[in-house]
Amino acid sequence: MTLLITPVTMILWLIGGQVAKWARRYCVPTFAILAGLVRYLRDPKRNEHASKILVLIPLIGILSMGYGINSRLGKYLKKEWLIRLIYAIMISIPLWIYAFITPTVPLLNMVYVTAGLAGAFQIHAGKLGTVGTFDILIEDLVRSFVFGVSLTWLLL
Repeated sequence: MTLLITPVTMILWLIGGQVAKWARRYCVPTFAILAGLVRYLRDPKRNEHASKILVLIPLIGILSMGYGINSRLGKYLKKEWLIRLIYAIMISIPLWIYAFITPTVPLLNMVYVTAGLAGAFQIHAGKLGTVGTFDILIEDLVRSFVFGVSLTWLLL
């Protein structure tokens, strides 16, 4: 199951970027929570840890905000690089809370996660190709990969 977290997250992220916004907004966080619950079902100390995964629920609201110049953040911040930086930090907050309340997750890992997300959201690399009407954007591949690896790392 752990090996599937990154590719499934990437697929949902990519679909939600261009085809169906609900896939990124609702399916990515729901998948993260389900992956965490599966991980805890295998954990012998699951009674102590199972409810901790629920701190990922705010990802639904955060991923619904968007990070473009016309997003909610864009109305206040006006600079695209700043919007994307704040968005990456906001995505990191539930992950930080989860790491803080879960003793098996080194907090230093979360510094790398936040830095990786902040860097990934600054990338503007263009189109890699097209599949039907779906553009394969390099920046979406990088962002979804970094987020998927972050979830995988967190839920190991």
